[in-house]
Amino acid sequence: MISNPLEYGSASPPSRRKWKILLSLSALIVLAWIIVSNFQKTTRWEMDAITGSRRTYTVWNFGIKTIDEVQISPLELRLKKMRIQPTPIWRAITVEYQHGLRKAIGCGSSPPIGHCQPDIQACLNALTDADLRGLVAMMQTGSDKQQEDFLRALVQRFH
Repeated sequence: MISNPLEYGSASPPSRRKWKILLSLSALIVLAWIIVSNFQKTTRWEMDAITGSRRTYTVWNFGIKTIDEVQISPLELRLKKMRIQPTPIWRAITVEYQHGLRKAIGCGSSPPIGHCQPDIQACLNALTDADLRGLVAMMQTGSDKQQEDFLRALVQRFH
């Protein structure tokens, strides 16, 4: 019986194909990391301080803005029927900011009309056109405290 010694061969460097695959995978991982780490998105939930209407919009990378949702309040619908279209004063209620894998959320307070919106909706039909014009004037020019007092008095008149 003749035995042949095992030939282990010499250690040869990896083939070009293996290097190309390794380099491609590395480049793909780096590219994915760059994309994820530079991803930016800001979502804002806002309320109109005059009518109580709400909107949500998102600003993506490079300033691309998408409006996600708009909720028109019954007060704004009534004002439109009267042909009164005040310029909205949008106030941020919540802002969610995402940059890469980090996320931050900020909260603000809703305007005075947001606190008593259900009460205003309940007495909306009883309000006269003059009441609504006074309401719009106060929401446009009054301080938050003045607006709260005005809304409280307006709602108490009908309850």
